[in-house]
Amino acid sequence: MLKFITTCCCTLICISVFSQYSYTSPINGSEYHSTETSILLRPANGFDREAIVANEISVVGTVSGVHSTSMKFATDGRTIIIDPDEPFVRGEEVTVNIAEGGLPALVLQFAVSSKQVAHKEEQPVQSPYRLKGGGAPANFPAVNITNINPAPGKIFFRNREFAIPSDRFYAIVNNAWDPEFWVQSNGKGQGLNINHNGYLTYYDLPNKQFMVMDSSYMVIDSFACLNGYTSTGHEFQIFPNGDAFIQAYDPQPVDMSQVVAGGDPNAIVTGLIVQQIDANKNLVFQWRSWDHFQITDAVGIDLTAATVDYSHGNAIELDNDGNIMISSRHMNEITKIDLNTGNIIWRFGGANNEFILVGDTMWFNRQHDIRRIANGNVTLFDNGNLHVPSRSFVREYTLDEINKVATQVWSYEHPQGVYGQAMGNAQRLPNGNTWINWGWPQAGEPNMTEVDANGNIIFEVDFLVDDNRIYRSFRHEWNPVSVGIHETRATNLIQLYPNPASGQVTVHLNLNESVAGTLTLIDPKGSIVWEQTREWQQGGHQVQLPNALTKGLYLVQLTTDKERWSKKLMVR
Repeated sequence: MLKFITTCCCTLICISVFSQYSYTSPINGSEYHSTETSILLRPANGFDREAIVANEISVVGTVSGVHSTSMKFATDGRTIIIDPDEPFVRGEEVTVNIAEGGLPALVLQFAVSSKQVAHKEEQPVQSPYRLKGGGAPANFPAVNITNINPAPGKIFFRNREFAIPSDRFYAIVNNAWDPEFWVQSNGKGQGLNINHNGYLTYYDLPNKQFMVMDSSYMVIDSFACLNGYTSTGHEFQIFPNGDAFIQAYDPQPVDMSQVVAGGDPNAIVTGLIVQQIDANKNLVFQWRSWDHFQITDAVGIDLTAATVDYSHGNAIELDNDGNIMISSRHMNEITKIDLNTGNIIWRFGGANNEFILVGDTMWFNRQHDIRRIANGNVTLFDNGNLHVPSRSFVREYTLDEINKVATQVWSYEHPQGVYGQAMGNAQRLPNGNTWINWGWPQAGEPNMTEVDANGNIIFEVDFLVDDNRIYRSFRHEWNPVSVGIHETRATNLIQLYPNPASGQVTVHLNLNESVAGTLTLIDPKGSIVWEQTREWQQGGHQVQLPNALTKGLYLVQLTTDKERWSKKLMVR
């Protein structure tokens, strides 16, 4: 019988990754796993996929018995994914045994959670749904605006009016609050943003997944947590190579009387799951708070309550060195995690802080939205629930990760002492300004503020209905592809083969007369990614478009000084 450590001792990781494997998931001896758990293996010295024999690997449950499995290889070239063909049984213990051969020998044991506990989120309410402009509806959130000299770009947001849930929108607006795009929906739109891969993404609450849209507002993809976990809308990061990071909350029954005096023996304790998913939608990395944090790492949380959320992760940031940083709100901690091994690299803030703070004496708390910015520093939104009095800040630090010194080099507190008790984010803009979303401010306080490097307010938005809150908002320059471009003439003049396409695309032009013009390819973000200007002679022409186009709706345009012809191209 395995002995599992209910108190989630972080030393477990030190004995669970064997010398010949840089990373395994699950970790040896760990508990609280889903019935749909995949086994991830990352041999320290690599592997030869041709040398791996399927019968070298056995997966056996104490109740479910021997499992047949399928094996895949992640796009990172380092990770082997073993998927049991049938789910495990709740409460059983599982042994993974790898015989010496194409892989190093390994015996790995873990326990499946005895009970499924659903993570409860706000439930959506059906409401009108309208796309792409056409003017703002009468119940579009009304605002007061201070507009002095903001950075270029549009505002991306989703409001949450609690009193009237149907009066919620996700939208892109200009500085005059005229919407360029809006959807009225209680259940969708949290975190609307241009993600790292250039596409729009947002959280779809009814389906518990993140949606990916191109710049014509067409949904082209979706992402959700794997391994049987339910995605939470708190964070989603996707990159040009197709890798994505996503998180889930994981409620489990825990006898808290064995953890703290007076603890509830029937408590439901919520852990944090962080996943990396590759371009083929394979799980290639999973990190669980159960394996690395102690429940008692929480700060200012009642550990004797019937429900305990000890981590409450709310941000993931891929760092410049290829590792990740996560923010755990209820631990007042930023944690850096080795993306190769799963080990903790350092802990910043909270009860397990390893850093010396220079430049201020006030530590952040209940923070949100850790980000590495262009100058190499990090920013975070300090909600400041535990400050006296409670008030919120944006903080910028230089981090000496070798000597563990954090130096605060810039901070901002609103002159009104704004206090955003939850949610919120800070975005450093290309011109050096900082965009601040105050999340859940108090009555009469602003919702979004843009300040320059000296802390001068140059743009501000204040909802007239104080009940409105925003999880995250952003400012981006935005040049979307025109929607509904007339294609009648282009049908004969421009032909694209193949269309839809997944590889090389050829543009066939059939011109009735010679013209001087520019052939342009506009990407899903609305930017020109390729163009060719020349004298086009009467007759037929064949032009090869660039290879390796990412998925989405593109526009191929031939523009002269008198006219423009367009043809849509779908890349899958």
